[in-house]
Amino acid sequence: MRCTERSTLCALLWVPLLCCSGLAQDGKALFLEQCARCHGETGDGQGTETLDRPARSFQDGGFSFGDTELAIFRTITHGIPGSPMPAYGEGLTDAQRSAVVTYVRTLCPPRVEVTEEETYLIVDRHALVAKGLLPPVVDGARSHPRGLLLGTPDGLTFEYRADDLRLLAVRQGDFARRADWTGRGGAPLQPLGSVVWLNEDGDPPGMFFMGPDFTEAPKPLRLQLERSSTAHQDTSLTSLIVDSRDRVIGSVTEAPARLTTTLGSGFSRTLSVQLKPGAPPIAMRLPWSVPEKTFGGSLRTYIVDALRGSDIAGDGEYRSDLQSRVLFWSPGVRPLDGFGHLLLDPEALPKGARGEFWITEDVLLWTKMPSAAEARQLVRELLP
Repeated sequence: MRCTERSTLCALLWVPLLCCSGLAQDGKALFLEQCARCHGETGDGQGTETLDRPARSFQDGGFSFGDTELAIFRTITHGIPGSPMPAYGEGLTDAQRSAVVTYVRTLCPPRVEVTEEETYLIVDRHALVAKGLLPPVVDGARSHPRGLLLGTPDGLTFEYRADDLRLLAVRQGDFARRADWTGRGGAPLQPLGSVVWLNEDGDPPGMFFMGPDFTEAPKPLRLQLERSSTAHQDTSLTSLIVDSRDRVIGSVTEAPARLTTTLGSGFSRTLSVQLKPGAPPIAMRLPWSVPEKTFGGSLRTYIVDALRGSDIAGDGEYRSDLQSRVLFWSPGVRPLDGFGHLLLDPEALPKGARGEFWITEDVLLWTKMPSAAEARQLVRELLP
């Protein structure tokens, strides 16, 4: 439910009057009095109020915070933080809110009833994306009302928060179960695979910041998910890079995939970044905080030797907890102080590159610590 700030103020002023004026308890009457000016008399989102963005169309079905009776009741009671939708918990009785919920549900498309077996989402020959409420990936982490699961045919699931796109974890096994098959109905998605890799205890910071480095308090940039692709050769998520003033300064396409080498397996993320003309340098931090004592050593020497004479650069490390990470990046990217800290500088791009960068992050999960010869072999297999 979305209205302008002016509409919100009016609604908040009318709520106390509603309980004192003896308005009918009938859900339709309450809806016409309180909601129709924004959402339209038929719930089509075409109300009489002048809005700065379209109001929610109930006729289209699907709600950001759920379209079940319970979910709609919660939204009416508590409002939507960060939006003009006010909370009616103090102004409307439980019976009044329930009556509005019942009527709003009549404006939505019919719900499709499915069997227990039909609630399981299965990834077949192509990748599959599911969006909705995600429970905490591990105990102590946060839930995410706007989450995203991307399952690949090889049995990996990449779990993201989607409001500001961030990879939370990688799972292996079955994909997911959705109790609310027809839309985001308030019940959480249930990832079924086991977590094989966890990012920052399941609550990582963002990746991009206003440059030029991390010596001062960085200004975070938000990744606003724009589209997803599940095509056979193009499994990816594309987001707009947005600054604190909601200005779009570029875009990033993330292509996750399983990674298999002769020495171990894991996953890979290729990030293709394009900055708009005139955009300033931006700093990038690939989060993976680990206590210093767990580091096993550096792969940098092997990577530098393998890339000698190339315009590609890279870095890498392996750790005593049997994980390795290798980074490669294109011209125009340079390392900053700290592993995984990079600067994307349009001024450093080759002529004609038009603000385009790419960074690949390869994560290997080992069964044993690699020898020097195995580390060299690994780097050769991972070369882009």
